[in-house]
Amino acid sequence: MSAGTAGQGLPPVPGRDQIFSRSTRHHIERGQAYREARTRDGALPAVIQVQDVPPTGPVVVIDARTGRPRRPVAPWHLHPYARTRAGTRLRSGWVFMSPGEHLAEYLDRALPGTGAAGHGRVGVREYTVSPAAGVGGTVVLWNSGDVTAAIAALAVIDWHCDDITEAGGRPELRVRHRGADLCPAAGRGDGTRLLCARPRGHRGDHEDPSFGTLWPEGPVPRRPAGAGGGPRT
Repeated sequence: MSAGTAGQGLPPVPGRDQIFSRSTRHHIERGQAYREARTRDGALPAVIQVQDVPPTGPVVVIDARTGRPRRPVAPWHLHPYARTRAGTRLRSGWVFMSPGEHLAEYLDRALPGTGAAGHGRVGVREYTVSPAAGVGGTVVLWNSGDVTAAIAALAVIDWHCDDITEAGGRPELRVRHRGADLCPAAGRGDGTRLLCARPRGHRGDHEDPSFGTLWPEGPVPRRPAGAGGGPRT
């Protein structure tokens, strides 16, 4: 996790596991972001996002800042680390960014911010996002007034958001790449944020452990008798 525990992501496409640098387990998956390895004086490195991984041929990508299509990239140009085993910094290709880092950087640039915030901060306050973009996670914003703008901005790059802000709590979004068909329910148990991993509109409630588990792992905790609150559906 960018912060927390990793969950299950989209399965790797057979034959497309990429072995580069120090990693023997790097999988190219939809939703991953990669930063340009080449550095140029005064130029902001480009960032791309994987949209599709065909069984053969190049990887389909978009510009991760604008959502516009880019020229497909050969899979061997996508690397998990910025340095080789020998410690040499890569001078070409693209280097993997954690989904949380990618989304925080993107929203910090995309959100307009307001001068009304007493703390003077805008953008992302913290995030807990799985390395698997299909699993996603949560993003906490500095300002509640930025929630609508954040949801709209992330839709541009194909990330689905659900507002899971708790009453009186910090503005919080559940984020997943192409996650519109997944259940948005969120709860809290023993101080841990719990996110449903089942399809949107699934049968059953979120208090019955027989209906699966919540992210990161484990059954849904039952509320004490007479207690209020609980996961929202």
